[in-house]
Amino acid sequence: ILVLARLLRAFRRAYPKGSIVHRPPSKGGKASELVVASKPALVNRKKFSHFDLLDETGNSMGEAWTSVEFESLSWDRNGGAAGKAPRQARHELDVCVLKPGTSERPAHSQLFVGISCKDVRTSTKENVREALGLRRETAFLQDPQSSLVPWLIPQVPAEPGSPILLVSSDVGVRKYASPVDALGVYVRFVRRPWEVEA
Repeated sequence: ILVLARLLRAFRRAYPKGSIVHRPPSKGGKASELVVASKPALVNRKKFSHFDLLDETGNSMGEAWTSVEFESLSWDRNGGAAGKAPRQARHELDVCVLKPGTSERPAHSQLFVGISCKDVRTSTKENVREALGLRRETAFLQDPQSSLVPWLIPQVPAEPGSPILLVSSDVGVRKYASPVDALGVYVRFVRRPWEVEA
């Protein structure tokens, strides 16, 4: 939730005249309550909350979700039918921005940005390898091009131009930032707000 809040704040800074609209679950949801999945889930508008990101003219710039499973690039390239990927052909993103109005089982091509969150004392290469795996299952390596979320990362060496972020509560994660940023994986440290600065 902390990383989702930071993502929404980044959007607000980029679009100060835009708006962020909480969409509660359509089945009995309340505007005052945020309902998120506690495990990997589909884009289920009846059960879970999401946020619409709107620019100053009201155009949708994406939908922010938590704990979403998407259908992998390998499933698509292997001729898999859209919306039919089995569990092993889907991967979870802890936080993401998806194309507006995306399907219940979003394809890799409907992903604008994916974030893997690690609340750990020590970041490991395994965390980085996982993020690199997400990168491979979401886009092809390409010369830098405009990002699908230019308000967060301006250019991405991927097609489609969807950045993948690895966010960790361990400041040591920063040592892994280069060279994986050359592949469109961006490493960020987010301090737990209740921790005292060392």
